[in-house]
Amino acid sequence: MKTIKTALQHIICASALAFLAASMSGRAALAGVPAPAFRPVLSTLIGHTTIPILLPSWLPAEATGRWADSLANADSYDVWLPNKSEHLGNAPHDWHTVEAERVGPKTPPVEGVRVALSGGRVGYYLASEWAARPSPATVTWTQRGVQYMVSEYAGTKEDVVRMANSVVRVGGGMLPLFRPMLTELSRTKIRPVLLPTYLPLPGGFLFGRRRFKPDVGAVANDVDYDVDFSSRADVDEPDVAYFEAERLRPDMGTSEGVPVNLPLSFVSTGLTQAYYAAPEHGNSSSLAQICWDFAGTRYTIRWLGGSRMQMIRMAESCVPVTFEGSSGTRGKNASRR
Repeated sequence: MKTIKTALQHIICASALAFLAASMSGRAALAGVPAPAFRPVLSTLIGHTTIPILLPSWLPAEATGRWADSLANADSYDVWLPNKSEHLGNAPHDWHTVEAERVGPKTPPVEGVRVALSGGRVGYYLASEWAARPSPATVTWTQRGVQYMVSEYAGTKEDVVRMANSVVRVGGGMLPLFRPMLTELSRTKIRPVLLPTYLPLPGGFLFGRRRFKPDVGAVANDVDYDVDFSSRADVDEPDVAYFEAERLRPDMGTSEGVPVNLPLSFVSTGLTQAYYAAPEHGNSSSLAQICWDFAGTRYTIRWLGGSRMQMIRMAESCVPVTFEGSSGTRGKNASRR
């Protein structure tokens, strides 16, 4: 009888995972990695603007050795790389900028020569003008209700078009099944709140004629949060998965498991040390685990029967969640004009 019950639990959990797969149609691709110059502003942008964050992964050679600063609020952001050489044209300027603004009644009309951009986007190019001081060359385009612009002071068309073509998504990409959890997750003071954009879900599992729909729940307070999946079937089945975070404390100790190097998708350089623990052999209800420490917080993913590669891929795909109503926040060195 116990063996039958265990088998039933396993089938139901697989069915629950299959339903999650159905709810994930159209999920966003994994976030890309912006150019290293933008690394200092990622924490300012992520979590403080509600519009999709796009930053170039390529910058001209002149940007080497420069570090960006930023200004962000709920509906816009402005990122710039200050010129560290002598002033060009006897006036200070920013060498490269990336600007984004949600389209509204006050959004200025787009001007310039039409240019084709990657991904089927249409941009508009304005050439740099030389007068008492040079103006920036710009490419502007609108994407999903947001107007984006990249610029290079005294730049060429080739450079700004290449910058626009190289933009990658930073943060965002949240799976639809997590959206009902945002209100609860906004209660925590942990930043960033991380959720995966990839889940290792099998397909085609049905139990009889019924596809079991799982509960996706969340609990959050100032110092931790927990998102979990469990089946709604009327049997004593194990939970499918957990996504947890907790502020580091002196008494927490070190993580257990096999060390793995984790390239987080929203951190442009370097690797984060993570630890993977395999599920218990022969236990159909055992969860694999991967955990890592970041920004003063321990993040943990637990998944029913997860393999090493599945757990690493889930962790790598984690992106910071943005919450509506964030107030404007400046980078620590910001002094925008």
